[in-house]
Amino acid sequence: MRKELETILLEWMKTVHYKGEQAIDTFGTGPFEDLEDRNAIITVQDPLTNGSLKRGTHQRFTVSCSGKIFFLFRRYDKDGNVIADAEDRFKAVPDITIQMMAKSPSLGKRLQGGRVDPKACNSDINTLLKIDSVIYYASQLNFEYSGRLIESEDV
Repeated sequence: MRKELETILLEWMKTVHYKGEQAIDTFGTGPFEDLEDRNAIITVQDPLTNGSLKRGTHQRFTVSCSGKIFFLFRRYDKDGNVIADAEDRFKAVPDITIQMMAKSPSLGKRLQGGRVDPKACNSDINTLLKIDSVIYYASQLNFEYSGRLIESEDV
């Protein structure tokens, strides 16, 4: 799950665009898009809620922004049977993400000089999301990032 979260955040940050020092709202989809067959984490990121861009040393830019990630877990398999561990995995999302990010705010040094701070992670067993007739448990993580701008060539 740690590697998946790192990938999600890096991909999301590569979609952020700025006009001057103001971040422009952006929408991105994580790397796990096969909704029909996966009992795994997939993501949808909400638009950026705020942000700023400042020129630092060596023509590097530093960024401050916030966003949301939704973790979705398929509830039923193709035959309509409840997936046994989906509920347990779903319930563990807040604890795992908060603990992981608190222990390693730099996300395994892949975000050099940056810090991701979890602000809230909500999981409610009654929160279900229906996409193309498939029902998912949905868990939401709100976070803030401050550090250098992550661009495609940096990863």
